[in-house]
Amino acid sequence: SVASVIGKEGGRVTMECHYDTSLSNYYLNWYREQKETQPHYVLQKYSGGHTDKADFAKKRFSIELQTSTKFTSLTTSLLELSDSALYYCALEQHSDRNQTYSHYTVLCIL
Repeated sequence: SVASVIGKEGGRVTMECHYDTSLSNYYLNWYREQKETQPHYVLQKYSGGHTDKADFAKKRFSIELQTSTKFTSLTTSLLELSDSALYYCALEQHSDRNQTYSHYTVLCIL
């Protein structure tokens, strides 16, 4: 299923994602897919705590990761019209680098 979130230009939105894994070491990645483009990496958080962000995401995007409840959220502030996109999270298992995609959210900025 695809969730849909409406954001206001200059405002702030949070998108949520639940995931499932039995491993203790993994990465949680967020991607966005704008109209007719390839998916773009936004940011990632390692279960051990380290965060990495794409250059465009450094100032306005932040990630929260709760390993105990297997929950992550992506917060975007100072929203721009160009942030309108399909966003999704991906669980990247440390061992095989395979990614499991889930929780698709369409963000529309008005």
